[in-house]
Amino acid sequence: MPGSPTMIGQVQVVSKGGQGIVFHEGRPVFLAGVIPGEWVEFTVTGQKGAVGFGSLARIIEPSPQRRVPPCPHYERCGGCNFQHIAAAEQVVLKQAILIDNLKRLAHVSLPFVPPVLPSPAFRYRTRSSLKIRDHKIGFYERQSHQVVEIETCLLLPPAAESFLAALRQDPLIRDIDKGEVLLLCNGPEVSALAVDHRGDLYLTPARDLAFRVGSFVFHYAPKNFIQANLFTLQTMIDLVADALGEFRPKTAVDLFCGSGFFTLPLARLAGKVVALEIDSGNIGALQRNLATNRVENVDIMTADIMKAPIPAADIFLVDPPRAGLTRRLVAKIIAHHPAAILYFSCDSATFCRDLSYFRAAGYKIADLKIIDNFPQTDHFEIFCLLEL
Repeated sequence: MPGSPTMIGQVQVVSKGGQGIVFHEGRPVFLAGVIPGEWVEFTVTGQKGAVGFGSLARIIEPSPQRRVPPCPHYERCGGCNFQHIAAAEQVVLKQAILIDNLKRLAHVSLPFVPPVLPSPAFRYRTRSSLKIRDHKIGFYERQSHQVVEIETCLLLPPAAESFLAALRQDPLIRDIDKGEVLLLCNGPEVSALAVDHRGDLYLTPARDLAFRVGSFVFHYAPKNFIQANLFTLQTMIDLVADALGEFRPKTAVDLFCGSGFFTLPLARLAGKVVALEIDSGNIGALQRNLATNRVENVDIMTADIMKAPIPAADIFLVDPPRAGLTRRLVAKIIAHHPAAILYFSCDSATFCRDLSYFRAAGYKIADLKIIDNFPQTDHFEIFCLLEL
C-alpha cells in the first residue's frame, strides 16, 4: 500500500514458497528475501484474510547465513529465491518446510529429521523453459509475466548457457514476439525447441538427446518430461532398487510414467509392469526407451489416470505433478491393497495431504528422504516408501 508506514519484526520461519514470516499485531506477514532470525524493517502491501503480504525495506540484523547472491539477475529474476542463503542453510530450511507441512497437513511428527540427498549447487538443470516476450528471452520476473532478459544462468550446464548466449543474437528469436524456448541438456549436448503461435521450430540439429544413467540409456526430446537435475538421476533410480530390496513383486504399476524413467528400473525388479501415461509424446519416448534397453515385460496403458480404472498390483510407484494424487486417486490405489507404495513428489503440501489419506488406510512411512533436486530455490523432491 503506497505510503504505508514501515514496521520492524523478526523473521520466524521460511515457508513453502520461500517467503519468510514475521508477525505484526499477531498476524503473519510474508516477506521475500529474508532468513529466519533476521530483524527486518518492512511495509505491509496487502492482505488476504488473516494473512498479510509485505515488502522488505532493509535488513537491520542480518543472519550469519546471508550471502551475496552469485547471480547478477537474482534481484529481479523469478527462477531462484534462495541464492541469498548459504548452501548448508538452504538444506536446513527445506527440512524445516517438510517437517512443518507433515505436522500441519498430515498430522505426522517424525522421530527423525529427513535426510537430504545432495546435488551440486549450480549447473544442474536438465531442462528449462525460457520465456519470450517483446522479442526478449529470459525468465519471468518475480510475481510477474514480464521477462527479465538473461545473459547468464548459473543453473544451466555450461553447454546450455553458451547456447543461450548465442540464441539471444539469433534473428529467429528476435522475430518471436511471444513464445518460449524449451531447452534440454544432457551435459555436453543441447536440444532446443522454439514454440509460438506458428508452431514448433527446432533450433538445434539434435531433436532429442541420450541420457546415460547407470546401465540405462534414456532418449528425451525437449517436450518430454525428464527429472530436472542431472546429478540426481542415478540417486532417484537407486532409491527404487533400495526400497524394494529383496522384494521382487510379481506386478507393479507406474502411474504418471512419463517417458519411463522409473518404468525401466521397475521392470528389472518386477515380473510385470503396467505403465500409465496420457501424453502421446511421452508415450512415444517410453516406447523407444523400452526398445533401446530391451525391456519386454512392460504393458503401456494410455489413460487419463484421474478417470480410468487402475489395474491391481503388488506395488505402485507414483510421481505425480505438483497437484498430487487427490483423495479419489488414492482411494483407487488402496482399493487394491498393494504391499508398498513408492511416492516421489515435487510439492510438499500436496504430498502431505495425500499422505494423510494413505495413513488413514493403514499405510505407514517406512522411509522418507529429501532429494535436493532444485538448489538455490525452496523446491525439493520427496521420496517416501509406504507399507501396510
